[in-house]
Amino acid sequence: MNLPRLNRSELQDIARLPIKVAFFGGGNFMRGFSGWMIEQINRNGEFGGGIVLIKPTQAGSYKSFHEQDGLYHVLIRGRKGSTVIEKHDLVSAIQEIVNPYQDNNAFLKIAEVESLRFLISNTTEAGLSISSDEQLDDEPALSFPGKLLQLLWKRYQWCSGDSKKGLVVLPCELIPENGQRLYELLSELSNRWSLPESFRVWLKEANIFCNTLVDRIVPGYPGDDEAIWEELGFLDKLMVQAEPYHLWVIEGPPDLSEHLPLPKVGLNVIFAESLERYSKIKIRLLNGAHTAMVPIGLLQGESAVDEVMAKRDLFQFIDSLLRQEVVPVMSMDVAQLNKYIEQIYDRFTNPFFRHRLASISLNSLSKFRSRLMPTMMEYVELHERVPKRIALVLAAYLFLYSGRQVIPEFELNDNPETIQYFTDLWKKLDRNSISRNQLVSFALSKKDLLGTDLTRVSKLPNQVIDYLRTIEEGNLEKLISSLS
Repeated sequence: MNLPRLNRSELQDIARLPIKVAFFGGGNFMRGFSGWMIEQINRNGEFGGGIVLIKPTQAGSYKSFHEQDGLYHVLIRGRKGSTVIEKHDLVSAIQEIVNPYQDNNAFLKIAEVESLRFLISNTTEAGLSISSDEQLDDEPALSFPGKLLQLLWKRYQWCSGDSKKGLVVLPCELIPENGQRLYELLSELSNRWSLPESFRVWLKEANIFCNTLVDRIVPGYPGDDEAIWEELGFLDKLMVQAEPYHLWVIEGPPDLSEHLPLPKVGLNVIFAESLERYSKIKIRLLNGAHTAMVPIGLLQGESAVDEVMAKRDLFQFIDSLLRQEVVPVMSMDVAQLNKYIEQIYDRFTNPFFRHRLASISLNSLSKFRSRLMPTMMEYVELHERVPKRIALVLAAYLFLYSGRQVIPEFELNDNPETIQYFTDLWKKLDRNSISRNQLVSFALSKKDLLGTDLTRVSKLPNQVIDYLRTIEEGNLEKLISSLS
């Protein structure tokens, strides 16, 4: 293809900006979420800050970042109601690219950037951990928290402990209280590395570690890249595809939005005193819907979220579960929750994405525990009866884990011990060593998996037994229809 490679020499009007943000990680989500957001506040004249991109791991290469001078496009595709959205945004905020494994001095030099104010990370959940043998003088430290502590220690030395030179740290890793967890890891390493007490005080008081909640589907590189390159007039190896919907909730001091004015330009960014409410909405509704549709959809021969949404009975089942069983126990504004449900459906029916149920099914039963079980328990307490649709989802999971129904291109993806436990239960049932009632009793009482003994929930075991029998008899479709 005879097109120029995207770089700054081809786009002379791209300004050089002072570094205000350090990014640890340049993956799909970071490019399509945080990088895109920084570009929006720059484009609207509200920020005027560039990004230094730091490679957090040794594996792989940032070759394309160097070749394209940090430039890339975000291709936004999806729907909002009946409107289909398809547009592309150029992101030019990345000013420098640093690989600590190739040039550790350049990495530590970032600590001396006067204008640096924010640090954003997306190193995956596994990134928020430390190594038992990493040291302060490693070049660089093995873990992301280790590298960050090296950087902050260097900054402390450079600024002589100036309390105004600390950073606002915004981790995007998907774990609860991610900011607090990162600070705790840095504090542990500070003790292990015998850093002075004055630094530990500076680390705690001069730096702000924000808990955050992020939400955007960023599936990555689009498949129809050449047609898009023709439209753009450039080869862009870093192009990333993202949905229109985005949410970033940041738990931090009230004045933080003045320094990072993301909401001012219309971005769905919320600065809040607590993430609890927003986290509950996302987990109970969006993640709960995903977890509910996995066994129901797979056992009905569907393989992706959009297929479930397109099948009338399956969609109505999920919709009834959300509106009649989840929303009533959430003690929040019903109109707001219903609006969020409609946004979920826009995302689930995105014509440009294919979100496979098999990919959502990882560790399904532990997801049921965190996403649907709290709703079920609250529903029982409030209404003194079992929420039938959630109970059916639980029964469908028990059957799915039996492996009795062959599902094309699907394999159980869970802890091996969990899979073996259910395999053994179903083998015992086949040998008549246990009854179906006992199988359900053993499954629901497995505290290490479900966190509690569900056999003590009034009428739940009998409901699950009845549903499981119906599924085994091949009548799941009729059951779903009756509850839709």
